[in-house]
Parts: sequence; structure tokens; C-alpha cells
Amino acid sequence: MRGLLVALAGVGLVMMTACGGNAGIPASSISLYNAVSDVLISTTANKGAITVMNGDDYHFKVIRLVRDGTGTHNSDVTPFCWFVFNTAGIATANTLGVIHGATPGVTTLEVKLQPTPSDPIDHCWLDITVSD
Repeated sequence: MRGLLVALAGVGLVMMTACGGNAGIPASSISLYNAVSDVLISTTANKGAITVMNGDDYHFKVIRLVRDGTGTHNSDVTPFCWFVFNTAGIATANTLGVIHGATPGVTTLEVKLQPTPSDPIDHCWLDITVSD
């Protein structure tokens, strides 16, 4: 029994050391910011919401946060993202960082980033209301 407890303690120590103090924190994530005011509007964990007038544009940027052995770094990855709407035709989004209100309604934008084929896909969502 004592041998089992020592073995389990050793495994726990190795796991804590290998995971470091950031266990459970993803190696990367993306967030949406208002490009004009630099205000955070949506994260992977907290879906944001905006309202855009029909025919108007909303300028945004996608920031990737990466945690590695040298620290935490962020970069604008807007040009490298995919933009998918759950309801087509209500709004559009592009790699220049522009959401355009196309017709009144409500839709959800999913932003995806996969820097390389071997990387996991980072996601972020944003509810968009286009009003008259």
C-alpha cells in the first residue's frame, strides 16, 4: 500500500511539473475587438453581441493570444481567419476586419483560426443584430 501511495505521489508531481502553473489554459485562443476603440467584444469563453445598422459597417480585429515557454504573446490575425454565419445573408465579414449589415435580422458569426494544419482550430462567436 505504501508503495502505491509513493507511486501515485510521484505521478502527481510529474503531472504538475509538466503542466506548470497554467494547466487548463489553452496554448492559444482568439478574441474579437472593436478596431476603432480597441474594446474587447467577444472571447472564446464569452460570446459577445453587437448591433449594426442595415447598410453600415463595423470594424473589428481578431487578436490571437499564444502562451508558450517564453511567455504570453498576442498578434492581429484578422487576415488569416475564416468567417462563418449561422444565417446567411444578414451580415458579411471579411479578412479586412469589416462586418457589413446586409439586411435586418439576427445571426451568429463564428470566427475560426488554424495557423497550420497540425494546430487545433481556435473559435470565437459573436451575435450580430442588423437593424433598420
